Amino acid sequence: MKLITLLAASALIIVVGCSKKAHSNRKEKPNSDFTFRAKKNGTNWRANSISATYNPKDSMMHVMALGDNNERFTISFFKKPEYTGEAKQFNAGTIIPTCEYCASIAQRYSLDSLKRNSFQILGFDNTGNRILGKFTVYLKKDSLYQGTFIKDSSLYEGVFSVRYETVSF
Repeated sequence: MKLITLLAASALIIVVGCSKKAHSNRKEKPNSDFTFRAKKNGTNWRANSISATYNPKDSMMHVMALGDNNERFTISFFKKPEYTGEAKQFNAGTIIPTCEYCASIAQRYSLDSLKRNSFQILGFDNTGNRILGKFTVYLKKDSLYQGTFIKDSSLYEGVFSVRYETVSF
């Protein structure tokens, strides 16, 4: 009986030891699919996730970053395969929900056309489907959303590097 108990305990130790070794050797995929560094009104704005899509039918690219409380920052622009530098036409905005898991919108900000906004395409990696960009945008509160707002406008400055998916709508 002692022999069976000893063999069972040894087998258990071997199984647990092997599974720990396999688990510790497994490399977790680092969150290196994107880089997003931005400031909102001079304060660091952290993106929890970022995604980008490109639609070849209309040549539009959309880059969307989700921050705390699911605040969504978006830049949309025309993608030209070999074009880098200052984008002449682009759009930007933010949507802030009423709470982290709410679908209703508490605040929405759009590009303020009266200010000097800039968006630069620093580079494309068409093989790896990656885009690099730099932006300085002034966003103003949309008049549709009334209520108490902390700010009537916001300044976002930052850089990003993100992989994009090609989609067709």
